Amino acid sequence: MNQQHSIGFSKHRLEALTDGIFAVVMTLLVIELKIPESFNGKTDAALLHHLAELTPRVISWVVSFFVLAIFWISNHRQMHFVRVVDSKLVVLTMLFLAFASCMPFSSSLAGPYVMFHTSQIVYGCNMFLMGVISLIICRYIYRHPQLSITPMPLATYHAARFRTCGLLLVAIISIAISYYWRGAGNLAFMLMIPISILARHHEAKYLVTGSNEPAPNTVPNAAPNTAANPLLATAPVAKKNSGKVRRRN
Repeated sequence: MNQQHSIGFSKHRLEALTDGIFAVVMTLLVIELKIPESFNGKTDAALLHHLAELTPRVISWVVSFFVLAIFWISNHRQMHFVRVVDSKLVVLTMLFLAFASCMPFSSSLAGPYVMFHTSQIVYGCNMFLMGVISLIICRYIYRHPQLSITPMPLATYHAARFRTCGLLLVAIISIAISYYWRGAGNLAFMLMIPISILARHHEAKYLVTGSNEPAPNTVPNAAPNTAANPLLATAPVAKKNSGKVRRRN
């Protein structure tokens, strides 16, 4: 039986579904950016006034698009190591995409209803749940190297955890800020810029120092892959031949 079918199935359809949903969701975010149909102003000042009223929606769109881009890049980096997927990874990805598909709704609440604390709670919880599922997916891929082409490096795993845990903290902070300063909760997500930079620096530091432990489920005494490296197959033969030469001498 083909090893791919014994472990799972191809990751490409799951990646295509993820890309498609993220493309649709990120496009739907901009629908909220529109001038009311009832607008009948005849001067530039009137138009500027209505554009200024769109400021909360623009901020919500920028933050939502930016965070979704971080999630997509993170998912892309995680799936880079995956060769095949199993049913559990599919279920986790579906949960992740379910919360991602809610972003246009929660973003629309955080725009026109930005002065309501409830809207920020919905928005922050949506981000938080996406982060939790993303963290679980990353941990699952790291701890199941049999699904991977090569096991996820420890440096990459630490950087992904740092970035995602930072997002979870920012989501909580945004809800707290909104409680005391209505309309400013979304600004907390700008903290993801330095968090992402620190995560990349953290990963680069691990790679430079060589602190790349194998995944915990990696079998230490597994047989070497002689098909990938023919030299491994000829090494024992060479050793035996050298022993015979010594005995003859």
